[in-house]
Amino acid sequence: MDADGRNLRPLSPFEMFEYTPNVDQFGRILYARWDYVDRHRVPCISLWSTLPDGSNAQEVFGNYLPRNPHCTFEARSIPNSRKLVFPASAHHGATAGSLVLLEPNRGTNNESAMNRGPRPLPTRRRWPLDASRRG
Repeated sequence: MDADGRNLRPLSPFEMFEYTPNVDQFGRILYARWDYVDRHRVPCISLWSTLPDGSNAQEVFGNYLPRNPHCTFEARSIPNSRKLVFPASAHHGATAGSLVLLEPNRGTNNESAMNRGPRPLPTRRRWPLDASRRG
């Protein structure tokens, strides 16, 4: 949008959900993207980035990596570094959990790019939910 709030327009034509935008230290917008429909049964809410005008959308981490944690919500830059940090979140759970240090330069789908802290909360739900958890 313009500085005066006019000419509001979407940054993304993506047909699903995009969450928790944040500007990183390089001026890119980081966001979590729900991108698992019709692919496989493992939730995939991965980390993406775009330039402020919505151009050059690209995967930052985890789009084809079935993993624990399931989600990369609320990613933030670490100053003077290419590293990021995010809370290890469950799919459809609270955006909370152990912190994950992410080194995206180690590969967009390389699980070793994540270094996790202690795990105080569940960061994964069984998929599909078993009968005892359905309600």
